[in-house]
Amino acid sequence: MLASRTTRGGRIDTEPSFFRAVWEQKWVVLAVVGVAAAIGLLATFVQPTTYRSDVDVLFIDPNTAGQLTAQMGLERNQGRHVANQAEILVSEPVARAAAELLGGRLNSASVMDSVSADPGNDRDIVVLTATRASAGESAEVASAVVDAYRSAMGVEAAEAWRQLTDQNDQRTAAIEAQMTALDAEIEANPNASSLRNQQAAYAAELRLIRQDQAAIDRQLEAFGDGVQSASESSIADQPTSPTPARNMLIAVVVGFLVALGVVWVRS
Repeated sequence: MLASRTTRGGRIDTEPSFFRAVWEQKWVVLAVVGVAAAIGLLATFVQPTTYRSDVDVLFIDPNTAGQLTAQMGLERNQGRHVANQAEILVSEPVARAAAELLGGRLNSASVMDSVSADPGNDRDIVVLTATRASAGESAEVASAVVDAYRSAMGVEAAEAWRQLTDQNDQRTAAIEAQMTALDAEIEANPNASSLRNQQAAYAAELRLIRQDQAAIDRQLEAFGDGVQSASESSIADQPTSPTPARNMLIAVVVGFLVALGVVWVRS
């Protein structure tokens, strides 16, 4: 909106009347902003107090334990692997196990509502965050979730190792049975070179199985529970909410915009 006025030289000049209207209705603006600020202050008092605790979880590259992690069905790409583990960290089975570690003080739904996992920009680290009504409880929940995850992954890795070991045991038993039968044939035909060659081939295959089993054993030891390290859960000195300054700032900005709208309508 523009208001016109005639200057001494007879020229028609214009000035923005909206800004003049804002000035003329400054008390309306101040009143609306004041009400908004009061609402923001009230929101600060009614917001629940929450504290945040973080744990940095550093994951092992699944490619360091090839056969074992393949048996577990883990993603071989490290970036996607870490993203998948972030989802598992905040999953219902882990939350249920964490609730048990907490002595039943929280159920699995409450644990899931309290935690989040952010892979961030790091290829190997996930930041697990727990938010609760006290600093100590948030730290306890964060630690319990990480411990529950590590326990579950350790069990899964051990089960994958057992399955691979059983396969090797079955292969070994089958070859040893064939070698026993072959020994009887060699005893009956000691000069048969083809039997001797077959015996050597069986022996070589057994050595390969033993080497394979030794590699699987090393992979289980290296992979463990899939976590290279996890930091101690942090204990916050100050609550993460409510935040009076932020609430007031947002309320004042919103109030000012509303006040401008009121002035626009009234002018």
